[in-house]
Amino acid sequence: MAQSARDRTEREAADLRRRLDAVEGQVARLTRRVESMGGELRAALRQAAAAEVSPVEVVKRAEAAAVLGQQPSTLAAWARDGRGPAYHLRGNRAWYRVADLLAWREAAEKDAPAGPRRPGADEAPPRLPGVS
Repeated sequence: MAQSARDRTEREAADLRRRLDAVEGQVARLTRRVESMGGELRAALRQAAAAEVSPVEVVKRAEAAAVLGQQPSTLAAWARDGRGPAYHLRGNRAWYRVADLLAWREAAEKDAPAGPRRPGADEAPPRLPGVS
């Protein structure tokens, strides 16, 4: 009886060693896959940084305002007036696609006048009588 118990223990140990080898093989394959993805991710981030594109697809209004150099309240006012970049509502929050923001910013920069923004800004201020 002692021999059969020892044989069973040895078979169980051999089975566990085979399972462990299989798991170690899976871990090695997954590790290589993650490492290769890490290289792809780093390359994508470098490419996005070079193109001034965020790897994030959508951002909240505060982040969108920062991209455009505006206040979030300005974007809210534009949205109310039907102006500004396209946005999508999820619940009560406005979400902006980064690609839409960049396209809108580029179009706005092209359409901006080259001269002063306010009428008369390039003129000298009026002189007060009696003041030199």
